[in-house]
Amino acid sequence: MPIFSLLLLLWIITKCFFDVSALLITLILVGRFLEMIAKGKTSSIIANLLHLSPEYATLVVGDEEKVIDSRLVQIGDKLKIVPGMRIPTDGEILRGTTQIDESMITGESMPVFKQIGDEVIGGTQNLNGMIIVKVQATTFSGTLSNICKMVEEAQMSRPNIQRIADKISSYFVPFIITLAALVFILWFSLAYLNLIHPPENQSNFTFALLFAITVLVVSCPCAISLAVPTAVMVGTGVAAKHGVLFKTGAVLETACKSTMVVFDKTGTITTGVFQVVDVVLFKSDKDTTKIKSSEVLYYAACIETASEHPIGKSIVESLKTTQRGGNSNSNWNNNIELSGVEDFEAIPGKGCVGTVKNQKISVGSLDWLKQNFSSTNDPAIETKLTQYEQTGHTVIGVAIGQNLVGTIILRDTIKDEAFQVIRHLKNSLNLKVVLLSGDNSKTTKSIGAECGVESEFIYARQTPESKAKWIKTAQEQGDKIMMVGDGVNDSVALIQADVGVVVRRGTDITVEAAKVVLMQDSLWGVVTALDVSKETMKRIKVNFMWAFVYNVIGIPVASGMLYPIMGFVVPPALAGLSELLSSLPVVLSSLMLRWYTPKFIPSNDANLEMV
Repeated sequence: MPIFSLLLLLWIITKCFFDVSALLITLILVGRFLEMIAKGKTSSIIANLLHLSPEYATLVVGDEEKVIDSRLVQIGDKLKIVPGMRIPTDGEILRGTTQIDESMITGESMPVFKQIGDEVIGGTQNLNGMIIVKVQATTFSGTLSNICKMVEEAQMSRPNIQRIADKISSYFVPFIITLAALVFILWFSLAYLNLIHPPENQSNFTFALLFAITVLVVSCPCAISLAVPTAVMVGTGVAAKHGVLFKTGAVLETACKSTMVVFDKTGTITTGVFQVVDVVLFKSDKDTTKIKSSEVLYYAACIETASEHPIGKSIVESLKTTQRGGNSNSNWNNNIELSGVEDFEAIPGKGCVGTVKNQKISVGSLDWLKQNFSSTNDPAIETKLTQYEQTGHTVIGVAIGQNLVGTIILRDTIKDEAFQVIRHLKNSLNLKVVLLSGDNSKTTKSIGAECGVESEFIYARQTPESKAKWIKTAQEQGDKIMMVGDGVNDSVALIQADVGVVVRRGTDITVEAAKVVLMQDSLWGVVTALDVSKETMKRIKVNFMWAFVYNVIGIPVASGMLYPIMGFVVPPALAGLSELLSSLPVVLSSLMLRWYTPKFIPSNDANLEMV
């Protein structure tokens, strides 16, 4: 534009465009500045999370205390955390009890009681007690740091819909350049043939060129390019604020397309904290030696020390409790240390085997053990075990040598919110809900029925491989699957699912199989994940609609469609201002997601209150 004005000046043409050029550039720069500010707010969640980490920490060395930069904290250090102070990094409480505000990390508003042995998360706030914490991760590798990395990676990832937008933009630019050239030729020809009359003191060339320039300025591919990434950045940040971490933008796009939600049972629908309620002994024809309940529990606990399964951990913890005098049954009390296990082998979906005190011990599914070990079928015992299974108890068999010697009866507790969440998924979101479990059929159906899952959607005795195969079959039939598990023995199924959701345990949020991590041990996070995904995609569609409407209306007006009728010409300076009206509303539209609130209120009764 300045070059063209200079040429006009040299030819002593009275109409120059220095002022128009300056004003146009100014308006575009102002628009870009406002757009940059608005875009900066879309990623503010990361900055807010980083500010949760305190600048200094109180290091305890013997009887001395010193204040150090929190970035210098190392694994194994002991930190003193006073009331009101934020915890610098992840650790384990060595001394003291307190209430911890974890709302900024998990989204849970109620303070959490913590005592000796409990884990604390970096960035959370100590409320009312002084505690000594042993550091388990540096500030660069703790939960807070991992959350920031995960959110940032999700914001930078490219969902499938972004590729469509990029492809449209790649065609849009050459199309507009071609259109501007055609507009110039059209108006120059019409003016040259005296079919249209340019404004006074304006040549045919200038008249046509102004229309072409205005088309170039008004048309804006920025709105199309910004429609997806701004919404994804805000959506992932808002989800993190409510305790849901999306690992990629693609899974944020996919989640709302789910037609079926598949739940694992142990540790997902249930708390995963088992209590040993009974030990039932078998009699073997090949071994008349009298075995005690305490021995069955002891040998099972020795084997399970090498297992990561929640049931195994509960058996070990139960034996430790009885050793501390926590059980009144004198037959269970054994004040001895657990022996080491050799030749340990975990058999997915069945159990585990190993050697303890030179004896082969097998612990696992009762059906699997009955197929491989000898036992006496006692109708009274079988009836008793069946009654336990029908009331939701889990029956674990124990074999010593070649003999099935007894069973351990455990009871898992269903999560308080399980029934409400499943009812909401089915009734409000019209999703199919399926329960897959490796447990026996009677126990699984009992738990499923209590949670509101129809019997035809309850599948028991599923190995990790069969869970993945079941999901693959459902996908081939057209379902989009969201699999919810605890990441212990369902990793294959989580990977196979369209969206794998893991309920966080402790401070581990880096489960590789998961595409979504729930920071709270609550199933309401599943509903939040679906809702945030839906709202984000809705916002993306609104953004695309605005970009489309703007260009459909703006380009024809800029090309002079109204000039023959009303004599109206869009000045280039005004075109520069209208270009701002293209991209800025898209960014502001995405920012509206920051005010997202869940559309449900978890209640303590069976009635689900909707906002």
